[in-house]
Amino acid sequence: MSNARRRTVSRIATLFLLAGLAAVPLSGPAAAKVTISQKTKYYTIHGSTPKAFFQSLERAAPFFDDGRALGVSRLKFNSKVKGVQTATTCRIENPDVRLEVLMTLPRWADEKRADPKLQLFWKIFSAFVRKHEEHHVEIAMKHARMLQQVYSRIPAAPDCKRLKLRLDSAARRILTQHHVQQTKFDAREQARMRRNARTFASRHRNN
Repeated sequence: MSNARRRTVSRIATLFLLAGLAAVPLSGPAAAKVTISQKTKYYTIHGSTPKAFFQSLERAAPFFDDGRALGVSRLKFNSKVKGVQTATTCRIENPDVRLEVLMTLPRWADEKRADPKLQLFWKIFSAFVRKHEEHHVEIAMKHARMLQQVYSRIPAAPDCKRLKLRLDSAARRILTQHHVQQTKFDAREQARMRRNARTFASRHRNN
């Protein structure tokens, strides 16, 4: 079985960028928030028979990390955190967290010319890949909210340098939890989708 068919779920690339904590004058409050920016791009599968379909899938599925993936969600957490320096303390004001998502999904060019059984497989397959990637995004968004909440609750420090150390520690803890949950989700889904793809491919390998 090809690597493209075995790699049935996505990997996640996570990058966390913490803006430099700046000492600024006291100012009026602004609403802290969590936002998401999402874009979707597609790779194209050709072929109107199962054999041609899977061969094209193997060629077209995007490279990610050490192999190919049927779907990919690239996630980036960006935090904008402002430190307010007073005479004796530095405190957080209105921490904003932004989640940026670039999702890559399959698109089939020859669906209308294919056998109804392959069309049915495609509907199930493509829906699974999309739902799977959307769940990765849901997990990431949950942790983006956790980051914002943790930042909001961090107590003031004697100076902004020490406050930034606290922020860095909190961010590492949340992002470690994020990685663990993403990995567990992939592990649960991988075996099931791999079995389904293997069964369909073996039945129609020569078609």
